[in-house]
Amino acid sequence: MFNDSTTTDASQSIWWDGTKIRWDKPINEKVDTQTKLIERPKN
Repeated sequence: MFNDSTTTDASQSIWWDGTKIRWDKPINEKVDTQTKLIERPKN
């Protein structure tokens, strides 16, 4: 838990990577390849 009233410290991430609990920044390995294919054409 993080005390939101503390303005001098930053909170940390806690996440499950599928094998263990991690305390670092989550990794975003997914690349969006569908958005360009389905967006409206620009005129």
